[in-house]
Amino acid sequence: MNKEYSEWLENLNIKEKLILKNLSEKKINEAFNHKLNFGTAGIRAKRGLGPSFINKYVVAKYVKSYLLALFAIYGEKNVKESKILIFKDNRKDNLYFSTIAFNVAKKLGVKAYLPYNNQLETTPFLSFLIANYNFIGGINFTASHNPPEYSGLKFYDSIGKQIDQDIIDKINYFFKKEKYDFNLEDSENDLLFLDHKYYEFYIKKLLDEIGFEKHLNNYKNLKLTFTNHHGASLNIAEMVLKKMGVDYYLVKEQESFDPNFTNSKVPNPQAEKSFKLAIKESEKNNVDLIFAVDPDGDRFGVALKKAKKWKIFSGNEISILSINYLLERENLKKYNYFVVRSIVTSNFADFLLQEKNVKVYKSLTGFKELFKIVKEKENNQNKCLYVWEESNGATINMMTKDKDSFQNLILILEMVKYYQEKGTDLIEILDSLQKKHGYFVMKQTTHKLKDNFDLNRFLDIFTNKKNHKILNIKITKIIDMRIENEKYPKQNIVFLYFNDYSFICLRPSGTEPILRIYFNIYQKDPKKAKKEYKALHKYFSDFKF
Repeated sequence: MNKEYSEWLENLNIKEKLILKNLSEKKINEAFNHKLNFGTAGIRAKRGLGPSFINKYVVAKYVKSYLLALFAIYGEKNVKESKILIFKDNRKDNLYFSTIAFNVAKKLGVKAYLPYNNQLETTPFLSFLIANYNFIGGINFTASHNPPEYSGLKFYDSIGKQIDQDIIDKINYFFKKEKYDFNLEDSENDLLFLDHKYYEFYIKKLLDEIGFEKHLNNYKNLKLTFTNHHGASLNIAEMVLKKMGVDYYLVKEQESFDPNFTNSKVPNPQAEKSFKLAIKESEKNNVDLIFAVDPDGDRFGVALKKAKKWKIFSGNEISILSINYLLERENLKKYNYFVVRSIVTSNFADFLLQEKNVKVYKSLTGFKELFKIVKEKENNQNKCLYVWEESNGATINMMTKDKDSFQNLILILEMVKYYQEKGTDLIEILDSLQKKHGYFVMKQTTHKLKDNFDLNRFLDIFTNKKNHKILNIKITKIIDMRIENEKYPKQNIVFLYFNDYSFICLRPSGTEPILRIYFNIYQKDPKKAKKEYKALHKYFSDFKF
């Protein structure tokens, strides 16, 4: 019998004991023999009993380990004299988890604050508050855009960035050392909440510093459909839209803070099908622009209607348009500007940036990795213009140290208005950039992996193909990141290049049993690019994952 299983069985309440006793041997193994690990954005797992799942006992142990890690790195006295934030999105049990976390902090003598009125709140707002006010860290209970059965925790450092490996190592050390507390305090007495003034600070900063126009009541002729996909973004988004004077409509079916995601089974603005209800609402109200966010409000998606057809922009496309706009309107002589993107993001923007002598830095995936470079490179002379990933995440102003959908909401509205006044739109601008620089097909597919799927063996198929072909397409360069290299630590990632700009990236998820395949197919001729993409897409889709 598993020792940890016996410990849990001995200490749980009667209802929980019955659940454990009724588990099959296979389910016991799943619950007790698969430890949780940090991925690119914190910890995510399904909810359930046992140390392999997210539950109140695991949450309390991770929160305690995080606070002990902060003591070790920043000094116990400093942490206790400061304060931390505890936020949550709409996922099931997150309100309860945040109360547990508050009481764990209180027991250790750490002052923790929950959102105003204990409402749901977003990742970018948490990051902004830590970066700009006297908070030494923070926790957000969210599993981002994962399916409804998942929960998770994102942890933040003293500058508002997701924690680096040094803090993760400390957390893992204390987590291994500490015992589970099966007598948790879940009192709602003496809970501390943020003053509403912090929301006003954030909104003012956004409206003052994003873009190039005056935003207050300047968008009365602009119509927008907004969806929060049942998540935490609605409060701040409405405050922004009202201040800007936008004529906006909400997707009523997705407006409620629903832990079951009843009307958002795919709460991910990367997925085109997540726009279905927003398009329906837009058609009803004669609206041509949609802005969508994920449950914790860091990722965003944009759709635009033209000639009765909807164009849903990919993360790569909307970032290329944003960079093009910033390059057009920013005074590039003011600083030595640079940008930061992830290694799996399309290199299309490099054409635009090279023309303007703006330096491009690349990092591993995950915004904590991108902001490491921002922190290292930014100073009085060097300023970061834009940070982005292909996965519909971007930051324009470094007041926030994570993806910020609200910054992008303001910039996109300004861009749409700016181009409308010039008699054009985002679709025409993207087309003109393709005609000038060449045609990119920028797509991503996701493949669920079976338990017995041998991922390394699959990747080996392609790393052995140097100077060979996939179908009739010659591979010109292979980058196998499983091998140690000077730039990056080992990663389960393989790149296959077909020319200087055209590549496929094979990358397993850090939080789910899935393989992501990134297609960045470049040709001067759009027909050739589409044909090449279709052939490669079919080739990989035929694998039995």
